[in-house]
Amino acid sequence: MTLFKLERHVTYQYQLVCYTYAAIDKILIFLEQDVYYTHKTVFVGTNETVELNCYDYDQSECAWLISKKAVPSSMDSNATDKTYILYTDGHLLDPKLKNTYIDIIGGTNTGKCNLKIRSFSSVDEGSYTCKLWSRGSDAHYNGYNVQLKSLPSNLTIHQVIMKNGNKVVRGVEGKLLTIVCTVESGRPAATLVLSSNEESIRKEGRDRITYSFIPTKKENMQSIVCSAYSRFLDNPLSFEVQLDIQYSPVVEITRRPTELKLILICNPSGNPENYTFGDWEHWSEFREHIQNLEGTPDGTLTFRKSSNRLHETDGIYKCKASNGIYGTNGHLYQIGTALVYNKGNI
Repeated sequence: MTLFKLERHVTYQYQLVCYTYAAIDKILIFLEQDVYYTHKTVFVGTNETVELNCYDYDQSECAWLISKKAVPSSMDSNATDKTYILYTDGHLLDPKLKNTYIDIIGGTNTGKCNLKIRSFSSVDEGSYTCKLWSRGSDAHYNGYNVQLKSLPSNLTIHQVIMKNGNKVVRGVEGKLLTIVCTVESGRPAATLVLSSNEESIRKEGRDRITYSFIPTKKENMQSIVCSAYSRFLDNPLSFEVQLDIQYSPVVEITRRPTELKLILICNPSGNPENYTFGDWEHWSEFREHIQNLEGTPDGTLTFRKSSNRLHETDGIYKCKASNGIYGTNGHLYQIGTALVYNKGNI
């Protein structure tokens, strides 16, 4: 990135020399002299006034070189090129200029030769360069890249859906989820910051920011905020969503005894909360499968308490539940277990 900026500066200096020969016949540049060049980017709002500083020295002369990209208006010149040059000679505007919104601030022996532009608009965007020199001394250039400022807008997080009146981004536990936030960045470019639960997780100075991670059920309903910062905004733009992380259920069995019956209730807890239940399984304490039992559609199993000494209904009971999300174990149905002594304490 540094190399790119350096190349731009060198190229611009070369263009500056060519433009000066072509347009400012009173300025002579001797290649054996040293050249000192400073450059600054300035952002100006529509209809605002900007003053570009150029401080001269005793016995030095100044001139402004202006290179624009916009097509000149008839008030500027008769040129038709998309790139053209306006200039000043000392503290006097070129008489060819008809613009009434450009002034030179300062004068001989005042120590400055500033260029003032009023009612700035897009046609005024361009490169403004002040040259300071005196015969036999080094040349000094103050360069300004003047651009029309604009505020960031249309900040959004992608793939947002509405759930219970809230903006959410949906993901699945164990599967890669990518959060994408974009903005029309404006000028100067906004800085995007992505944060989770008020902690910054990523920062980018561009018009797009992405964050990829493998979510767990712990991230469900956490907030994600994308903010766009600009030095021209009193408060950053922000867009907030909640994470809707879907995960397979954790299954527990609740036992509800009565005087004559024992009711086992299959209690899954997952996201989403719509469940289907498989057959119950009855196993011995020695891990031997005894039988499958059909429960109710809502996941309950009821049987009478044993009245004999064989305790045929004792053992391990398993219920299976699914919400359509595969678990991290790779199974669609998750299992809960409970050890039952039908005649003893439940």
